[in-house]
Amino acid sequence: MADHPPKPHSPNLNAFAERFVKSVKTEGLEQFVLFGENSLRHVIREYLAHYHAERNHQGIENVVPFPDRRLEARNGTIIKAERLGGLLNFYHRQAPERGHQAMLVARRHSAAVEFAGLSPTDWMLV
Repeated sequence: MADHPPKPHSPNLNAFAERFVKSVKTEGLEQFVLFGENSLRHVIREYLAHYHAERNHQGIENVVPFPDRRLEARNGTIIKAERLGGLLNFYHRQAPERGHQAMLVARRHSAAVEFAGLSPTDWMLV
């Protein structure tokens, strides 16, 4: 029995690659009128960043392959991040930030603790 290489453009040569190309085309490229290589590269770069770091994948149990740091927050308000002018959206929780006033209080507190000459264990009790 002889080996017969698959014909070009045969279906199912690589289903994963074909699905990825279809996703890039339908979710990204078909939505824009591109003028030149730079605009093409920009759209593909933004789509790839969204695809790998922000988009969940049904084939791997709705997990994000390389999660963005913004996914680490478990508390906070939900905000929307956009790519490509709102074509690709990503929702995540914004970690509560320490306000300017809270940072000033913390600095004053640590300065007072240092001035008092307290050890780190005593500092926890202040």
